[in-house]
Amino acid sequence: DDDDDDDDDEEMSNEHSARKHNRKDDEVPSDDELDLSNMSDLMSGSDGSDVSDGELNLSDEDAHANVSEDSDSIVANIEDGMAASESAQTGILEEITLKNFMSHRHMNMKFGPNVNFLCGPNGSGKSAVLVAISVCLGASIGFTNRGGTIADLIRNDTQTCEIRVRLANRGTDAYQPERYGDSIIVERSLFRNRSTKSQYRLLASDGTTVVNKTKKELNKILDTFNIQIDNPCVILMQDTSREFIASARAQDKYKFFQKATQLEKMSHDYIDSVKHLGLAKSSIEQKKAVLPAMAKEVALRKQEFDAAQSLVTLEETVKKLVIEASWADVRDAAEELSKLEHKQSQAADALAKLDETEARVLEMQRDRQADVEEANREISRVQLDLERAEHNVKTAHRESHQAGRGVREATANIRSHEANQGRLQKRLKRILDEIKKAQQAIEQSRNADNSVIQQRIQLLKQKLPEAEHQAAVTSQRHNEVQAKAQRVGEDVDALQQVVRDKEQEVRQCQSRVQRLRQQQGNRLRAFGDRMPALMQLIEQNRNRFRHTPQLIGMNVLIKDKAWSVAIESSLSQLLDQFVVDNHDQDAKLLRQLAQRANVRVNMVVCRFEERYQIPPASLPRVPDAPSIADVVDIATGPVFNALVDQRKVERSLLVRDKRRAYELVSRDSNLSSVFLPNGDRIFARNGTQVHLPSHVQQATKLADNVDQQIVELEAQIAHLTPAIHPAQERLNEAKSALARVRREVADCRREESRALSQLENLRDEIRDLEQEAQEKLAETEPDISELLESRDSIAQSIEEARSELSTLQEAEAAAKETLRPLLEAEQAAAAEVDQATTQLEKAQATLLQATTQLENANRRLQIVRQSKAKTVGNARAFEESRLEAERRLEQSTARAERAGERIDSERSVADLKEDIRCHQARLEKERRGADDTDVITARYVDAKRKYNKTQLDLRHLKELCMNLDHDLESRIEKWAAFRKVLAKRTRTYFNMFLSKRGSTGSITFDHEAGLLDINVQMDTSLSKETATQTTKSMSGGERSYATVALLLSLWEAMENPFRAMDEFDVFMDAANRKLTITLLMECARFNKSRQFIFISPLSVVDIETGPM
Repeated sequence: DDDDDDDDDEEMSNEHSARKHNRKDDEVPSDDELDLSNMSDLMSGSDGSDVSDGELNLSDEDAHANVSEDSDSIVANIEDGMAASESAQTGILEEITLKNFMSHRHMNMKFGPNVNFLCGPNGSGKSAVLVAISVCLGASIGFTNRGGTIADLIRNDTQTCEIRVRLANRGTDAYQPERYGDSIIVERSLFRNRSTKSQYRLLASDGTTVVNKTKKELNKILDTFNIQIDNPCVILMQDTSREFIASARAQDKYKFFQKATQLEKMSHDYIDSVKHLGLAKSSIEQKKAVLPAMAKEVALRKQEFDAAQSLVTLEETVKKLVIEASWADVRDAAEELSKLEHKQSQAADALAKLDETEARVLEMQRDRQADVEEANREISRVQLDLERAEHNVKTAHRESHQAGRGVREATANIRSHEANQGRLQKRLKRILDEIKKAQQAIEQSRNADNSVIQQRIQLLKQKLPEAEHQAAVTSQRHNEVQAKAQRVGEDVDALQQVVRDKEQEVRQCQSRVQRLRQQQGNRLRAFGDRMPALMQLIEQNRNRFRHTPQLIGMNVLIKDKAWSVAIESSLSQLLDQFVVDNHDQDAKLLRQLAQRANVRVNMVVCRFEERYQIPPASLPRVPDAPSIADVVDIATGPVFNALVDQRKVERSLLVRDKRRAYELVSRDSNLSSVFLPNGDRIFARNGTQVHLPSHVQQATKLADNVDQQIVELEAQIAHLTPAIHPAQERLNEAKSALARVRREVADCRREESRALSQLENLRDEIRDLEQEAQEKLAETEPDISELLESRDSIAQSIEEARSELSTLQEAEAAAKETLRPLLEAEQAAAAEVDQATTQLEKAQATLLQATTQLENANRRLQIVRQSKAKTVGNARAFEESRLEAERRLEQSTARAERAGERIDSERSVADLKEDIRCHQARLEKERRGADDTDVITARYVDAKRKYNKTQLDLRHLKELCMNLDHDLESRIEKWAAFRKVLAKRTRTYFNMFLSKRGSTGSITFDHEAGLLDINVQMDTSLSKETATQTTKSMSGGERSYATVALLLSLWEAMENPFRAMDEFDVFMDAANRKLTITLLMECARFNKSRQFIFISPLSVVDIETGPM
């Protein structure tokens, strides 16, 4: 297979032959197809200039003289010319560089101007150098006999290779030295991929300037230097010469001789010229045959042309009417354009009014938006006050509850003592009543039998211990069950709180996962679902902004993730806001885009300037606590400036310890706020330290690893969810236990009440019986001293109870005094809550009103914009109609101007068209049966032109064929004479080179039959019949020497500036090799204007080196 780039050569060489080879031999080419210039090219040199006899070194006389010249005179003349030659200046090889070519990874070699030997063992890459020279200078892959494809020439471990050859470009024959310099570098790159063609680059002598990249330019350079790269003798590969000598066919040897001397190419050129000349003569005969018919056609067309001239007057009338109608159409188009321009002016006025209305509505919308924002800020402030007031209420309620518990205990003690005092009073009264009854009934009961009463008293006293024990047991059990019920109740409350906390935590985690999934893949979704659409609109309209608005949250990056919650809590809703440069342009456009994206945006107007330079004196003097500005990366200056203005990030510190935070707030006046890791904010207000809890539990807007947060939250949900069910079961069990215990408490309370009632009844009955017995057993003068003592004792107890009651009442008064300010504080806090709630309701009402007004403004703006859009549509329609009218006017004017000069007419276009139709009908009637005048005129002119051209072409063809026939015959004769001279010179040189070894030989040519035979007499001492040998009967060394002699003879017939021979001595013995090298060196020495490259696997250390 040949190289891919051979297609380029075929395109250039076969440009004219493509059509002729596709045509049958018996077909005659037409005038356009017959290319006589090709024959002229064949008669000229390869560069397009005519080859004179002098350039062939052969005139008619010289050719016959040289044929008859004897061998001695030829040798003498040649040696004289060789000795006088100078060193080569153009076309020789100066240097070659190979990269990844065959066995060479990287190789650079420089050549001498005359003789070069390349030596090395087999497989070392000597022959690859000659293959690289051939391929780089344009030879096909098959020509080198080293493979079928490009891939065979590229190292196995690479995909491409590069060859670079430097050619000398000095002297009078230099090729464009002003562009290339004193040398030309040819570079060719080969690729293993067959879809990629090889590439040529022609560089100047500096090695970097690329002058051209086409193979056509390379072919011009090779023609200028007379480098015949497709000549098998220029670079003789290993097997080519041996095949030539060893071939048994004389025809093959003759063909090799013709290729080496370029006679074959000249022969093919002459054959093609003869064929083209025959085609030209056939064309002449065809043109002679058609001339009479063409003359008859011209006469017929002349008659038609004369008959068509009578219709000219009528056509002129129609033409004048067409011109008048065209200018009437122009008049109508101008009137229509004037009407449309008036309508467009009216639409523009209406649009201006709508623009003013829109501006007013937009201003009102901005005012309402500002009101809404102010209401939102007021609501946020009131909510903070409300949360603080509710916190104060809870604190005051807790403290008042604790104080009230003391008051209640004191009150209970007072009531207990009052009850005890009442019992003592009752007891004293009963004793006094008993004393009186005893005195009255002493006489009646003195003699009564008391035995029954005593027995009854004894029986009841026996039952008394058991009743007391039963009352104590039931009371103790009631207390135990009551304590148990309280504990179970506390457990139920704790479990309920645990379940509620876990469910709330799961719901919060699920909500955060949902929000994080929305922003997954697009961080902008953390700022709202419609934020990506708004950012896309901003990007599409960025050229309309003076400075592109910047979303604050997208320009803030946290360095230390431990402060994520604190920083997001501190920046709060500011992360959702945009920083814009100005009110009049950027803010207005951003609101319009936000409305289109259905996004409500807040903005911070801040000039887009460099970052603020914060004076160190204004910063907090706390080296161990970083500020918010220290732990975040803020991408742009405007965002940094906005955060400094709005949140004072340079003066807000981050502290891990709450106590340390309180200490810093009270100490440093430059400090704005302190934030804890959980987001709580601590700051000073009017000398009071304020602690605001954070509402941010986890950073979402500033989160940079959303996927990791989702995984952690899902793991947390998976951990919490299974724990809810056991907790719920434990809660249900605790509730069941609490219900059982409460029923048990009720049962115990009833048992205790029954036992206490039975005990009290039993004691009362015993006292009554004892009293009755005493009354009966008393004497006539009853002894009531005990009753009197009891009376005195009870009276004393009553006095003591009164004193203790007074003490308890004082304690109760003190407790109430303590409770009173707490209750007042609780009422004040509740009043603050009520006030904050009232303010919140007012702020919410204000927000509702502002929102309603904003919605009304939005609706009004929408109506105005709809009207504006409709007006703009009408204006656009008027504009399109006006443009269409202008185009119609221009087209009508152009048609009218093309038709003729302006004709003012009052007639309508329809009347003129009707008049034209009538005249055209008349003209058509007269033309019926005849062709159009223009067609008739064109046919007449065309027939006359073809007839005259055919006569002129026939005359020129006859003259050209005569000249070409004579020149071709002369040049073929000179070519035959030149062939004989080359054959004679080859024989003479061959015999002369053999004589250096003491041998003789002959070459027999048969030019008519195309045969060539070689005979060599290696030993001249023997008879000619016994010593003469054919090439097949020679030894290896003899055949190699004969090969070298023949190739040197052929080289003398070549004009190539360099020539190469591969492994010329591979089959030679030492003696033949020495003779051969001597012969090569002598030939090279006498041909200093030529460059020789010899390749040998053997050593050449005995050859002297030199500058040549």
